Amino acid sequence: SMHVIRLNFYQTILLCAIKTIHSVDLLSTNSLNHQKFIYDSACDTIQFAFLLISSKIKHGKMRTASSSPQNDMSFQLVWKDALWLGRHAFFSVFRRIGNHYVELCHLFSESSRVANLKDLLIVSRQALKMFPIEGFQR
Repeated sequence: SMHVIRLNFYQTILLCAIKTIHSVDLLSTNSLNHQKFIYDSACDTIQFAFLLISSKIKHGKMRTASSSPQNDMSFQLVWKDALWLGRHAFFSVFRRIGNHYVELCHLFSESSRVANLKDLLIVSRQALKMFPIEGFQR
């Protein structure tokens, strides 16, 4: 279902965000230039994940749970939704760090307008409940 596709995508990007924080902490720098680079890299990662999944499904290298040879199901997540979900996942992780990455939080919170915001918020809340990041330690 569309809900499960969105949920899986959100959780995948959430894991990327957690790994990003660990990498950023190793750099131990906090300049605005670095934060913009991190933001751009995160958006590139979101786009790469979206395109990779879309391509694999389109070319038959991966099937959705409900697809079959008779009923070829395409990847139904649209780019605008994927970008919103991805930015929100990164925002959800970075905002828990505190004041170290205020600029990053600001960049990630600037979400694109989506027609189904309510559905995407439901997915993000469910994913965060299933993938608790409150106990996450830097």
